[in-house]
Amino acid sequence: MSLLDPRTGPVCRWLRPVAVAAASLLLGYGLLRLLDRLDGHRDKGAWAWHTLFLFGVLGFGALIVGSHGLLRTRSGRGVKRGPRLYQKR
Repeated sequence: MSLLDPRTGPVCRWLRPVAVAAASLLLGYGLLRLLDRLDGHRDKGAWAWHTLFLFGVLGFGALIVGSHGLLRTRSGRGVKRGPRLYQKR
């Protein structure tokens, strides 16, 4: 089972864009932090960069929750699959 599987349906259509956006936000945060330090001193008004970090982490949190729900609904656990070979006595 993958995200490309047509059986996944509309449940996980938002997972890929959220994953790309979260990774891009964290990459942007890291690049801006590196560029800020090139001139030798740090900018004290860098709260906008930290919001990039916050939204990136929240995006990954949503990704974890969404993939957990997807795996939980699509897994075969709890489904009766036929007779047991070894019965408990």
